[in-house]
Amino acid sequence: MLLLAATAWGQQVAVPQGGTLGPSCNLSDAATLSADKLDGSHGAVNPGANAVPVADSNGKIAPGWIPLPTASSIGGIFMDADCLAGSHVNGIDTATGRLKCFADSGGDWNTIVNKPANFPPDTNASAWLDLLATIALKAPKDNPSFTGTATASDIVVTSSLQVGTGAPLLEHLYGTDAPTGACTAGTYERQVAANDTEIYTCKNGAWVETSAGAEWSEISNKPSVFPPDMADGALTAALAGKAAVHDAVLTGTTTTEQEQVQTSLQVGSGSPLVNLTYGSDAPVGSCTAGMYAQQNGAYDTRTYICQGGGWVESTPGAASGVAQLDGSGKLPGTQLPAVMVWSPTIHRDWSASDGLNYARWTPSRGITVTRIEIDLQGASASGCSGTMPRLRVSNGTSSRIISLSNGVGGYDTGAISENFAANLTMQVDLLQGSSCTTYPSTPAVAVSYTMQ
Repeated sequence: MLLLAATAWGQQVAVPQGGTLGPSCNLSDAATLSADKLDGSHGAVNPGANAVPVADSNGKIAPGWIPLPTASSIGGIFMDADCLAGSHVNGIDTATGRLKCFADSGGDWNTIVNKPANFPPDTNASAWLDLLATIALKAPKDNPSFTGTATASDIVVTSSLQVGTGAPLLEHLYGTDAPTGACTAGTYERQVAANDTEIYTCKNGAWVETSAGAEWSEISNKPSVFPPDMADGALTAALAGKAAVHDAVLTGTTTTEQEQVQTSLQVGSGSPLVNLTYGSDAPVGSCTAGMYAQQNGAYDTRTYICQGGGWVESTPGAASGVAQLDGSGKLPGTQLPAVMVWSPTIHRDWSASDGLNYARWTPSRGITVTRIEIDLQGASASGCSGTMPRLRVSNGTSSRIISLSNGVGGYDTGAISENFAANLTMQVDLLQGSSCTTYPSTPAVAVSYTMQ
């Protein structure tokens, strides 16, 4: 017997087993009993609240009855057609629950499970060969060995920096303690504090601190001069005792070995007693007591003296100047008379004279004989044949000889120039002629000369 419950009215209907109810059953309250209702829910083809799924005419329930799958829960999936040849099922479209097909040669990398994290390289690929060549040019980080010049912005050294392989030529060491024991060539830098460093140098096998300074002889490229300490009191005192170069005011007695004056040297303050002036032009205008020196050339100086309120040239040799002695204490030749005359008179004749000296004079400086004149005070020569009588002016080195003629009482060489050295005796000699009836006698001689 099937027992149907009509909960709405609290009634029950008993149907014999194997029996049927008619197409409809009218209850006493005229309600119609819903045959598909189960536990208060109706059956339905489409999803709905409190509904029981009912298959469609194809015997299938609608897709909405089954939830879509997620990464953490199962759900309904479907496939509306088989995958094409050469493809296979690979993954689920979580938006629709539809199975996805992929070609056998590929797929979605992200959906492949248990794939390896690393793959061995293709050792025949050019990229792999290039990588090997690049690696061969690299140095290992552990104990690297470099060639050429290594350049880096910063190098961090943990304990030491060595120059030279094997036993180091030079070693730079670092630490926080002072170095002890024997050492080889190198330096040691000690960090005393975050902002304090001590430096040690290996000298003669032992560490010597050099951070505080070094011996003067060991310092290279040191300057040869240093600027003065302007705060030094001794220097300030020394400067206070000096006179300014411009408009200097001196006291006491000024002593100098050589004084260079730019324009003038004044004797006396205020209105000068004597003013010594210098320039390259001749002085003009009125003057007061003093002297003026004009540079007339690199080796030529003209001097002027203020006389009667006007400048008068006093250069040695100047027409209006004053004579001045030269460095040897003598008058220069330019200040001596233009021509001087030596006039010996010889009271002898030539009859018994041959090379005898009858007059002599020793000049203290060289002379230049410019003319020789002879005036016979006695007889003139006559009847002379062969060698004529002669008069010779000589100093033993240089000489000038004048030959007399028969019947001639006066002789003149005209202008000549014969040099005779200083401090050699000048002498006048009579040189005898031959076969003269009368020899000339008593010659008066005039030798004109200038001083050299």
